[in-house]
Amino acid sequence: MIFGLGYLLSTIFGERFPLQWWLLRLGLVPIIFLSLALYVLLFPTPVPENYNPNIHGNPGRGDFAAILAWGLLAPIVYLIIALPTSIAYAI
Repeated sequence: MIFGLGYLLSTIFGERFPLQWWLLRLGLVPIIFLSLALYVLLFPTPVPENYNPNIHGNPGRGDFAAILAWGLLAPIVYLIIALPTSIAYAI
């Protein structure tokens, strides 16, 4: 999606702002956010040996919230902010 959007914007704005410019502005940060979500997915919060849900809570719930925040919300919010800002800069 980001590659297609970058290609479309690079054809609209011509040689001043090529595809690489758009990919760096719109594609790099969401990849970083997704890698943070992947880190949480691959290395979940360890459950202690003396686990008591009344004391420790639910570590899986916190991991799920972190995966949603880094993997879904942060890239969407970034694109909502970065896309109009980049287009305004290109104009």
